[in-house]
Amino acid sequence: MTIARIRGVVLMMAAAVLAGMVAATAPARAAACNDRDLQYFVPAGKLGCLAVNRFGPTNAETLLVLLHGDLSSGGPVDYLQDLARDLAASRQGLATAVLMRPGYGDGDSHISDGATNERRDHYTHDAANAIAEALRTLRSRTGAMRLVVLGHSGGANLAGVILGRTPGLIDRAMLVSCPCDVARWRQDRGRGPWPNSLSAIDQVKTIPRRTGDALTRVVVVTGQNDTNTPPSLGRDYRQALEAAGIAGSFVEIPGAGHGFNAIARSPVFKAALAGLLDGAPPAAGSAGPASGTAG
Repeated sequence: MTIARIRGVVLMMAAAVLAGMVAATAPARAAACNDRDLQYFVPAGKLGCLAVNRFGPTNAETLLVLLHGDLSSGGPVDYLQDLARDLAASRQGLATAVLMRPGYGDGDSHISDGATNERRDHYTHDAANAIAEALRTLRSRTGAMRLVVLGHSGGANLAGVILGRTPGLIDRAMLVSCPCDVARWRQDRGRGPWPNSLSAIDQVKTIPRRTGDALTRVVVVTGQNDTNTPPSLGRDYRQALEAAGIAGSFVEIPGAGHGFNAIARSPVFKAALAGLLDGAPPAAGSAGPASGTAG
C-alpha cells in the first residue's frame, strides 16, 4: 500500500470517528435543549441550542433577557451575570437570563451552537433568527406577560433587528452602546464593510407601535465618551424611532465610554432601567450631552 493510500485511509478513519462523536453527543445536546428548566441551554430553531444563564423564579410576570456584545478581544461572556442575578434577587416578579449569541460561551462549559465568524460580520439573518427563537421559547416557558431585552453593543444591534423582524415578540428594549447603523458605524471607524450584517436602523419601520395592550418602548443608552459607538449613532436611531411613531428615548451617560460595567454603575442608567422595567413612560425632549436625562 502506498503512503498516499495509507494517508487516505487514516483520514477516512479519523472522519468516521469524528462523525461518531458528533452523532453520540447530538442526543445529549438535544436533551439539554429540551430541558423544561432551560437553565443552561435553550432551543434556537435550525441552529440548535443557545447557552443561557438563568436567574430568579421559573415563572415570572416579566422576563428580562440580556444580550452581550462582540467581545472582539476574546474571552467568555461573563460581564452581564452579576446584573442579571442582582435584578432577579431584588425585584419581585422578575426573572432574568443572560443569552449567549451563536458560538459564544459563558466560560463554564456552556457554549452556544453556531459560529462567531471570528467575532466579526455576525449580525446575520441566521443569528437574529436563532436569538428570536430562543427568546420566544424562554418567554413561553417562563409564562412571562412581558419580555424586556437589554442588549449591549453588538447584542444591542441584534435586539433592535429582532424588534423589527419579529414584530410583537419584544415588549420593551434597552439598547446600550449600539452600532445601530452598521454601515455608518464601520465607515466612521475607517473599517471595511460587514456585508452579511443587518442593521437595527433598517428595521425600525416594521416595529409595532403596540405590543399587547401597551406601547412598545425602546430606550437607547450611550456613554458620553464612547469613541466606538458614539452618541450620534444613538441619537439618530432614537430619531428614526420617533419618525416611525415608536415610543423611544435617548439617555447619555456622563463620563462613560463604550464598556458596559461603567455604564451599569451610573445612577442615570439604573434609573432608566428601573423605569423601563416598571413601565414608566419615556421623558419628553432630548438629552443634553452631559445631563444624563432621557430624551
